[in-house]
Amino acid sequence: MPLKRRGPLQLVQREVDELKKQLDSLLEDVRRRAGTTDQAFQRCQEVQLSAEKTQRTLMKLTKADEPAPVGNYEQRKQVEETRLEDILKRVNGLSLELSPPGPALLQGQ
Repeated sequence: MPLKRRGPLQLVQREVDELKKQLDSLLEDVRRRAGTTDQAFQRCQEVQLSAEKTQRTLMKLTKADEPAPVGNYEQRKQVEETRLEDILKRVNGLSLELSPPGPALLQGQ
């Protein structure tokens, strides 16, 4: 039985699912204080870079890229854009929370 070819939008949907899992795991580890802040910050940066890359990929997609017709293509694409924006908003907030203090803050101590 031949393997079913995945379309670009479906691949992006899977990437967004994986990013959400990574972010949820990271948030849980930060909540439990598992590992160092530096490790959590590094993971946060990795998730952020992956999310930004996926967002750029998604923005370039068009209905014509799909190997087969996709019902509600624009609606599905919009859902993924919204999910990615939410992930990026959450990861940016976490990044600010975890980032080391800047020189201005250190001088005030």
